[in-house]
Amino acid sequence: MTTRQLAFWMNAPRPSRAPHGAAFSAFAAVKVIEQIRGVPLEDLKEMSRRNVTRLAELSTRVQSDPKIIDAAKNHSEEGFVKAVQEVYPEQHIGKAPSVVLNLNPANRGYFDDVMEAAEWAYEVVGREDALANVMAYFLDGLCEREGYHTMTNRDAYVAYKNRMEVKA
Repeated sequence: MTTRQLAFWMNAPRPSRAPHGAAFSAFAAVKVIEQIRGVPLEDLKEMSRRNVTRLAELSTRVQSDPKIIDAAKNHSEEGFVKAVQEVYPEQHIGKAPSVVLNLNPANRGYFDDVMEAAEWAYEVVGREDALANVMAYFLDGLCEREGYHTMTNRDAYVAYKNRMEVKA
């Protein structure tokens, strides 16, 4: 896999979110990948886009550490950041960007109601935990409906996404 192909993979599902279009996103992805030295492209392909971006923030020595590569491949962004901080506390890894939802008033009310119900149903406090549970519930349902019930949620989502790209 070439650097260009990996950059395309990193940006495939969200070109419309790029501030200056898909070309800008692809350029940014190539820039991130070029900052990562000593990590085989096949390993990068197994990582989430967020973890690849986080990996680029680290020193070259830390990037090539097998423990860090394994953590990037097998953990969520939060888990990966924790793993880095445990093994290399001197590394400064930035905080994940916040998610901002610009909802119209009707959808905002619906969102508030769903989050309140999710907090109650899942017995959690806070919208972040409530939303995490709602997303897990959605992915579990997707896995069951699509016959991916033997996969992890992330693997099932990737398989579903790949299937949808083939249909398009």
